Amino acid sequence: MLFQKFQRIATPATREGVLLGTAVYMSPEQARLKSVDRRADIWAFGCVVYEMLAGKQAFEGDTASDALAAVLRGEPDWKALPAETPAKIRRLLARCFEKDPRRRLRDIGDARLEIEEAIASPEAREPAAPPATAPKARPLARLAWAFAGLLVGAAITAAVWYALKPRTPSAPHVSLSFPIPPVKAFDQTAQNIALSHDGTEVAFVIGSGKDAQVYVRRLGEFGAKPVPGTEGASNPFFSPDGQWLGFTANGKLEKVAISGGRPQDLCDVQSFSGGAWAPDGTISFSGMASPSGRPGLPIGGTQGCFRLSASVGVPQQVSKAEKGELGHYQPAVLPGGRAMLFTISKGFSVEQASIAVLSLETGTWKTLVENATAPHFVQPGILVFARQGILWAAPFDLSQLKVSGAPTPVLEGVMASTSFGTEQFSLSDDGELAFIAGASVEPERQIVGLDRKGEARTLTTEKRAYEDLSLSPDGHHLAMTVEGPEWNIWTFDLGRGVLARLTLVGDNRDPFWTPNGKQIVYTSFRNGMYGLYEKAADGSGSEQELYHSKNWVCAESFSPGGQYLAFEENSPSTRTDIWILPLHGEPKPRPFVQTAYTEWSPAFSPDGHWIAYESDESGRSQIYIQPFPGPGGRWQISNEDGTRPFWNHDGRELYYINEKKVMVVPIQGGASFSAGTPRVLFEGDFFASGHFYDISPNGQEFFFVKDVTPAGAPKEVNVVLNWSSEIKRLLSGSDR
Repeated sequence: MLFQKFQRIATPATREGVLLGTAVYMSPEQARLKSVDRRADIWAFGCVVYEMLAGKQAFEGDTASDALAAVLRGEPDWKALPAETPAKIRRLLARCFEKDPRRRLRDIGDARLEIEEAIASPEAREPAAPPATAPKARPLARLAWAFAGLLVGAAITAAVWYALKPRTPSAPHVSLSFPIPPVKAFDQTAQNIALSHDGTEVAFVIGSGKDAQVYVRRLGEFGAKPVPGTEGASNPFFSPDGQWLGFTANGKLEKVAISGGRPQDLCDVQSFSGGAWAPDGTISFSGMASPSGRPGLPIGGTQGCFRLSASVGVPQQVSKAEKGELGHYQPAVLPGGRAMLFTISKGFSVEQASIAVLSLETGTWKTLVENATAPHFVQPGILVFARQGILWAAPFDLSQLKVSGAPTPVLEGVMASTSFGTEQFSLSDDGELAFIAGASVEPERQIVGLDRKGEARTLTTEKRAYEDLSLSPDGHHLAMTVEGPEWNIWTFDLGRGVLARLTLVGDNRDPFWTPNGKQIVYTSFRNGMYGLYEKAADGSGSEQELYHSKNWVCAESFSPGGQYLAFEENSPSTRTDIWILPLHGEPKPRPFVQTAYTEWSPAFSPDGHWIAYESDESGRSQIYIQPFPGPGGRWQISNEDGTRPFWNHDGRELYYINEKKVMVVPIQGGASFSAGTPRVLFEGDFFASGHFYDISPNGQEFFFVKDVTPAGAPKEVNVVLNWSSEIKRLLSGSDR
């Protein structure tokens, strides 16, 4: 690690005649091998607080014997405490350090009361030397114990820290951690940890999807508490006064009072990627936005950043991707509100991202740092950003909006998503840090086949970041995307178990086989444009461009004879629409379903007379069918949520996904259309992205991607107080 973390020591129950613990933290009775009780922990707590304030241990010695002698006979150096230490804290330490346990502070709750009184009246001071009866301390192992929450948690020590603000410039940084409720799943693709602007509160998300819940831990209190109204939420961020939380849930950007109350909708949003609440009452975010309750009035696509009032208003787009850019994400408004940091994505991998600064007065921006995501500003002038799980810092000139020195790595081991560029850390305005530790690892997935009862067999022995499956018409090969520094199309021979790379140029994903099984069509991003390209499935010959656009496009389905290609395209004005591209004659696409809502995942029926697709016009994703080429009526197929429709090859069944359930609906086509009642075919836990499943020609086997990445659910949140002092030290190049 680039900064030193305090070590935890778990101490078993003590008994007379047994010496346990680190000498410098032992109480006098423990040093004398006497029986001990919780008053020994009071002594240890005093050691913790003293060391945090003085930056040195209360009782030191070159050997364990020297340290024990200091505990038994010596006194701490009271002059080492900062001059601004409140009188109440000094008296509290004196009571913690009573060598006679009968005169020592008896209960940690009393310490909390003393601290609260010191916080309420921090102006009280007294001379540096306390009463002569003041005692000694015991330290580091207990410090992490205190922070870990086994007895008093981070609450007391953090409260002391904040009672002493403003801190002296030489105050040391202090690392602590506290446990979080057990969690089976943690969504690394969302920004699920946030530190309040003043650094006194931490918000984090437990669980994922509909099982998610936001918790808040005040560093001056015990335990984390769930925030009512944040069920199913993600991406939390604090208001400047720490009284409110912004977050996303159910396709909306919302806010809720931390003290309780009903959440308030701010706007509809999709593809949310970072939010920041500025002192002027505006919220900046990235996503596809529309006014709350009016999803039919989109403001723009996912390629830009937006601002809106936290009280009322319509989102205003403040940045939009230029040629060569996929999108703008992770906004962070700079002090003064005249400029904003954000991330520019230039490809499918995080290595192709950069940090930029936008002038909110002129609307222009410039790049600051390449190969970087998640920008944060720390007073008085430090830019912090991430590179695949490592935090970096650089001097930043706020007046000139430019980096004024070389970047330096300042912290390793932050949990990160290598595919989505999210890093699980957050900073307060003056440089406190909260983060979740974890290795930055590539996703590990496997391809599995399931029968109609959901019984699975693993098809790939090699674990890679697979996604976007498409089965060849003869059922012998799968095409797929494999993530990496560049995303590419690969094919997998189901009979021989051979994986082969197909594409070599650009960022490519979402493959789809042509009806004759000889070519594969895929999406590619190159030279600042999206395109649909076709290449021979055996890798021979050169690829052919079928269509290109400045907007994201994705091939989805061919008509049975290969005359038409149904694809989807994002639009800043109409979200995502379904288009038809003729492949013979003049290749001029025409819209098939184009509304103010999101329509995608078109699927031609085997006879070519119908197209099934997904739409959110009802406020939730549902499956619909309408005739091709039209005109004609339209039928809703799903009765609950529905995504990714897929036809059985005989046209008599339609499949779709409802959360983790594979649904099946009997279909009667021909001159007159009718659909039966949806039922659950089987359930499973699958990785869902792009074309995330396909079906064998006989409808008896389903192919999915299964995520087998080693479990990385966090067990604790780490906090570093006064981390800005450590950043400054590292930027100066000085050694500890």
